[in-house]
Amino acid sequence: MQDRYAWVEEVIYSRFPPTSAGSTQIVGKHLTSDKLMGIGLGDSVSKLEELGTAFRVSVVKLFGREVTLYECTPQPGQDDLFYRYFIVDNQVEAFSMGVTE
Repeated sequence: MQDRYAWVEEVIYSRFPPTSAGSTQIVGKHLTSDKLMGIGLGDSVSKLEELGTAFRVSVVKLFGREVTLYECTPQPGQDDLFYRYFIVDNQVEAFSMGVTE
């Protein structure tokens, strides 16, 4: 018998869709908010930095595009929940919320 449920590890809200027609990502719409911690798509990196949050910064690929990743945990000691902001040309192009096991 197959499992009836699938784990969702991360939900991404992005200005650009997955590039591969065979992508396993699901593209959805109609979120309850278009901001995460008060930061929305199109906001500048300086607005992120004004939050005073300790971000880990790295370069990653999102949907085949190289982006700068700003990642944090919203509450100290809560390492199983993370927020990510994906930056292109100093603007937020996508953000996500996810959990680890």
